[in-house]
Amino acid sequence: MLFNVLLVLLAATLFYCVKTYRAYRRGIATAKASGIPYVVMPVYLMSPVWLLLTRVFGQSSPRLLQQNLLAPDWAWHLGYKVFENMGSDTFLTIAGERVVFYTCSPSVIMQVTGRRVDFPKPIRVYAVLNLYGTNVISTEGAVWRQHRKVTAPPFADRNNELVWSETLDQTQALIKSWIGDGHKDRAENVADDSSKLALNIISRAGFGVRLAWPDADADPLPSDVPATLENIGDNVLSNGHTMTYRKALDTLLHKVYLVLVVPHSWLKHSPFKSHNQLLTAFHEWGQYMNQILTQNIEAVQEKPYEVRKDLIGTLASSTSTSKETSEGKSSKGAMLSWDETIGNMFIFIIAGHETSANLIHLCLVMLACNPYYQARLQQDLDDIFGDRPPTEWDYYRDVPKLFGGVAGAILNEILRLFPSVINIPKCTHDSPQSLTLDNGRRVFVPANTYMNLSAVAVHRHPKYWPTVKKDDINTFQPDRWLLSTTKDNQSQAQPLDNPSSEAADGPSGPDVSSTLFRPTRGAFIPFSEGPRSCLGRRFSQVEVLAALARIFYRHSVELAVDEWASVDEVDKMPRGGPERTEVWGKAKARADLLTTKGMATTITLQMKRGKVPIRVVERGQEKFVGV
Repeated sequence: MLFNVLLVLLAATLFYCVKTYRAYRRGIATAKASGIPYVVMPVYLMSPVWLLLTRVFGQSSPRLLQQNLLAPDWAWHLGYKVFENMGSDTFLTIAGERVVFYTCSPSVIMQVTGRRVDFPKPIRVYAVLNLYGTNVISTEGAVWRQHRKVTAPPFADRNNELVWSETLDQTQALIKSWIGDGHKDRAENVADDSSKLALNIISRAGFGVRLAWPDADADPLPSDVPATLENIGDNVLSNGHTMTYRKALDTLLHKVYLVLVVPHSWLKHSPFKSHNQLLTAFHEWGQYMNQILTQNIEAVQEKPYEVRKDLIGTLASSTSTSKETSEGKSSKGAMLSWDETIGNMFIFIIAGHETSANLIHLCLVMLACNPYYQARLQQDLDDIFGDRPPTEWDYYRDVPKLFGGVAGAILNEILRLFPSVINIPKCTHDSPQSLTLDNGRRVFVPANTYMNLSAVAVHRHPKYWPTVKKDDINTFQPDRWLLSTTKDNQSQAQPLDNPSSEAADGPSGPDVSSTLFRPTRGAFIPFSEGPRSCLGRRFSQVEVLAALARIFYRHSVELAVDEWASVDEVDKMPRGGPERTEVWGKAKARADLLTTKGMATTITLQMKRGKVPIRVVERGQEKFVGV
């Protein structure tokens, strides 16, 4: 009996080895025929088994994984170094018959993003986002065009103006929570605070629901929001709900990846209460969105010609309530079904919240680590606003100056170093597709290939970026965007396409102000490129610029050093002396570690392995000036 079992195991092992060998031979033959350099991999990085193994066992030896291509997020840890070692800005990895394409070549990136039909998004990967309905991210072809036609127009200046004013108000409440009456000047969890700020902004600018900070007085909703929405943002349970709107949204966003990948029946019967609450939050938020959409459709029908600033107001006017579309079938014309609109509302909250929250968090951390650039920002804000109070700041007058000044340079540098999506996914379908490499050689991407446009690598490619100091490509240097301060402008800026010709692109505009350094097309892709670039790029940019302006106009942020010295002990240290420099250096070393090794991806790139606490003080009260 034992002999038979061993014989079966031996036969199965032999069969597996032969099958694997033949698969690798076919994969290597495919790679050779493509003309693209390739690397043979022992495993397929996107295999669910490998993803689980690296998550469970990779924690015991993270350095080993981070130094080679076996880590699923090697693109973050290694960046351009892999391409440099390969001697090519484009290459393939082969794992059996599975072929994966990587590139950090701007010209190749522009070819791929410009040929949407030849290189579509791998919508099978995005199917998990269809929790509430299909949406502009998870669709392709004619269905995507209909989604895009409906979802692009809301992201216009009237919405950005609302984003601007709401961000100024919400950021003031955030500052009060940091240093107001009864509060310490230490912000322990900047990531959570940034998340709450971004949540409050997208809730109002996206769905017309104003959320107040726990210790802030809730202002009355503006007249352009139906009165029936007034109590949804309050900390009170509405009829038929078991969670408040804020609680449902907070809970859902905190662990949204579990809702996306774990069967809901598992969450329902899980022994962990947090899993049960997560599933409840998923259903509760869906109910709230249905209520909000219903009330907005009624408002549109009552006042069809009223111009609304929030996103939901425009979406409501393009949502069909007929039986045909309520079953998920899009009607003719620029209309979406009920479920499709809810699906897009979900995408707006996920994408809009995560991206902006991470940007604000990282801006605060990096400015706390770089007092020089913080002082430069404050001087620029003084020049822009003078003595005008924030109540007199104007979106149309002030945002272009912020976008084209030090604030815009800081935002762009954060986007360069920390792109939300480290690899922008594309694919080929049933036929190979040709590309021209930088050396002019024509190659073919094999059929059914998963493709990665490496944002991290191209953002750190020394060929395309000016320098301020020698070998500063991996460091925070906003001056590289301010043309008068760069020493080595290696990359000649290229004119962007006319931003007004956006029939398919939506009202997104260029990523970079005309007064700043403009990288080669395809070298700066924090919001992707081409027709499928991010709809909400301007929403996010305005939000971050407004938050930076409101915080640093009257305040400064510094690294908290409480672990090494108390506030009283720091006060006794001579300003600029070695003791202060030493304790600040320890806090800086921790921040440097967490902004490199501590970053990881779930949906977007975030600081996952620790926190960088900061102090928020009024300008002139800094303890570490000139370190």
